[in-house]
Amino acid sequence: MVELDGTSGQLLRVGASQFGVGTEVQKNLERCLSAIDEAAEAGVHVLVLPEFCNHAAWYDSQHHAWSVAVSIDGPFLSAVAERTARHHMYVQCNVSRRTSAAEDDDLRSSNVLFGPDGFVALSDKTVLMGNENNYFKRGLEPNPVIDLPFGRVGLYACMEGVVCEPARHLAVRGATLLLNSLNSFATDEASLHVPVRAAENGVFIVAACKVGPLVPKELLENVAGALQIPSSRLRGAGESQIVNPLGVVLAIAPADGEKLVFADLDLREATRFARPDGTDVWQARRPNLYRSLARNPATDALLPPAVDELAVAVVIPSTPNLTATVEEVSSALVQGAQLIVLPELCGHDPISAVSVDWAHVVHMLTNALAKSSGKANSVHVVTSIIEGGAHVGSHVGIVISGEGIIHRQLQLHTAKRLPWMNQLGDECMTIDLPWGRLGLVVGDDLAYPEVARVFATLGVQVLACPISLQSKWEASLGLPERCAENRINLVAASQTQGLIGSLPTGMTLWADRAERPFDGSINMPNLTWADTGSTVTMGVVRPANAANKMISRGTDLVGGRPYSICAPIVDVPLVSTDR
Repeated sequence: MVELDGTSGQLLRVGASQFGVGTEVQKNLERCLSAIDEAAEAGVHVLVLPEFCNHAAWYDSQHHAWSVAVSIDGPFLSAVAERTARHHMYVQCNVSRRTSAAEDDDLRSSNVLFGPDGFVALSDKTVLMGNENNYFKRGLEPNPVIDLPFGRVGLYACMEGVVCEPARHLAVRGATLLLNSLNSFATDEASLHVPVRAAENGVFIVAACKVGPLVPKELLENVAGALQIPSSRLRGAGESQIVNPLGVVLAIAPADGEKLVFADLDLREATRFARPDGTDVWQARRPNLYRSLARNPATDALLPPAVDELAVAVVIPSTPNLTATVEEVSSALVQGAQLIVLPELCGHDPISAVSVDWAHVVHMLTNALAKSSGKANSVHVVTSIIEGGAHVGSHVGIVISGEGIIHRQLQLHTAKRLPWMNQLGDECMTIDLPWGRLGLVVGDDLAYPEVARVFATLGVQVLACPISLQSKWEASLGLPERCAENRINLVAASQTQGLIGSLPTGMTLWADRAERPFDGSINMPNLTWADTGSTVTMGVVRPANAANKMISRGTDLVGGRPYSICAPIVDVPLVSTDR
């Protein structure tokens, strides 16, 4: 196989192999070796296999889990290493792994990377999903970033991709290619969680998921009955895929059936991560603002009492004319909206908006609220304004009631599209309203996954986002994921598009299915999209549902976050020079 050095412009062929895994370890090994042979025949340089390649991730007891686990120097992984070396390639194989010879001792879900010369790297899964918590210990160290001849590579697995921290800390440390092994029946892995990690970090991702039953066939009906889902859903979701740094899927396997997919990559496309306006995302990050992500979740703020339902509206003004905007806000109020989110700067062009009389804008919106059937303190409008001038400006998100501005949030990150903005906020601020706790994400800040995550640690139940959406992924992937991974309701408006993301009741794998029939998704919120064709888009969010952060038994999306691996996210001001 051709040796790649990462600088010559040669393309790196990467592949993802999806297949089923049963309860016979030797047969599972033979399938892994067959997948490696097939990939080598196709000219693949880097191959990713699914999670738990050695045995289906379902066990009778702790002793059973230990007995079918493998060790680094045991026959299973030795055979994978030998076959990988024979083809002079790199292979990520995920297994349940014994960490010692002591019976029933410490087990891990581990990604093991092999190369032409044998063992390369190991990462232990830092976020465990549901039943895995009964048998495995989670890793507490940051997953490695490995320098290979063709570039820097990071490893992670399945549930680690449903939250932002594991992929983020790999990208912050300079990885441009992430390898993800999955053991999931969730359709939102392929449609949301895998591609968003590529786009928000500006990296390539190779993700391999299983197909076929995920539990022993003889237990399939009983387990499906306990979960209250059809047994046909308790199967690997497939759709193994390769995604580029813009979140575009380059190759994808079907939902069913064994398949190898591959694509040719130029990893130099991931060496600089900039938004369309030229803002360097890595340079603009502000690690000190994200400190709470590395603290023990026991220190997180408690969620206040909240109402079950809140009527909300996204208003995308048909014109920057203030009178028309106020009329559209009034229309939303007549329709019962209690929280209305406008785009940043009320839809004005960010450059010309420097000359807008923002005091007059606030006055007009305040009057509209004050006139809304005496609800001056119970209905609110969110937008942003400019404070200062063309050379000393701040971009400030505001909450307006019938009594004026009651809450302010400065934009936290620089943006080249706003040349007048040179004063930034220094913390994420919250406000408690009659229905629950609100946080504001302003301008460009939602492009940074850490911001919504910090608001989650502060007990926010609804995020109001008067924002700018510069790239396609920021709307299609970024907005739903901020809602999903944090279990926060979201109301977002830009000048071209908006979203109301509402948390369903029973949004947990072990939920009462009378409340939420299983649709193949385990974490996708209810989405109501708004665009410029609909000036006023009404919806309902559910603040009280933000109290439920459990995606499955033992797996809390926020309280169970991998805080011990977050030092690179909060302590590294700049990514390595490789990016």
